Amino acid sequence: MLCVIADITDRKLAEQQLIEHHDMLGAIIENFPGGVSMFDTHLRLTAHNQRFRQLLDFPDALLDNPELSYQDLIRFNAQRGEYGPCDVEQYVAASVTRALQFEPHKFERVRPNGVVLEIHGQPVPGGFETIYIDITERKKIEAQVHQLAFYDPLTRLPNRRMLGDRLNQTMALSKRSARYAAIMILDLDNFKALNDTLGHAVGDLLLQQAAKRMKACVREVDTVARLGGDEFVVLLGDLDTDKAASTTQANSIAEKIRAALAEPYSLTIKHEGKADAVIEHQCTASIGVVVFIDNEGSPEDFLKWADSAMYRAKDAGSNLIRFFDLNA
Repeated sequence: MLCVIADITDRKLAEQQLIEHHDMLGAIIENFPGGVSMFDTHLRLTAHNQRFRQLLDFPDALLDNPELSYQDLIRFNAQRGEYGPCDVEQYVAASVTRALQFEPHKFERVRPNGVVLEIHGQPVPGGFETIYIDITERKKIEAQVHQLAFYDPLTRLPNRRMLGDRLNQTMALSKRSARYAAIMILDLDNFKALNDTLGHAVGDLLLQQAAKRMKACVREVDTVARLGGDEFVVLLGDLDTDKAASTTQANSIAEKIRAALAEPYSLTIKHEGKADAVIEHQCTASIGVVVFIDNEGSPEDFLKWADSAMYRAKDAGSNLIRFFDLNA
């Protein structure tokens, strides 16, 4: 009878350390504030946390499958419309091809429920891991900051800063396409009297209605902006390659705006403790227009010339359109 005794203390210690390391890694993953998933080199899911289930809305029955693969998850998502309309198997094949490259990546994805995820993927020994961060609130705050920085809070129209960007873009387009553009400055003719007699709240209602009327008169690609007070700018791009034809187009739109703004406004006056009163107010606009092509001036020039034409319209009796002649 042969009896062999071996000291396996080191092996047992190593095994215990491995178990402790595995448990520690599991605890780190589970307590991570974002979603975490880990796949091996054969694209089998080896680890994930509860936040991953929550952020991606994966059912327990799916993730509890010990043989679950990356392909299975992509197919499940594609079938429930997570990626929009697509050929499911083609999408799965393309996704698997990318995953097998094991390259770091970062992108944002908007889920059908409106949640915005920032997704980070990176290779790790034995496979790759992906981290999912919910940035929905951050995106909302960024949108609010952008709105405050570039849009007028009262009318929701672009402000002077945004207008500057749009004007530069329009000039660049004019240079590339050799097409004319036009800029209009509009000033409401009898707005101050309304503000002085009935107050700013009623004046604000008129400005909001005027903004909506102007936007309804132009194309989606055009810009209606508020400079401040009762002064607005309309920017028309991509007109004709012929200046006379472009002038005709600009005049037609200016006349459409002038007529729309001259229609009576129904304004509600609120009195504390009393019934609301609705008044009808007439308000016209004086409009100055410059038809230009890129190399005829700077953004400041075009605004100055349109403003000059607008004051000529006011001086001539208001509720009129005047063009600035660049050749005069």
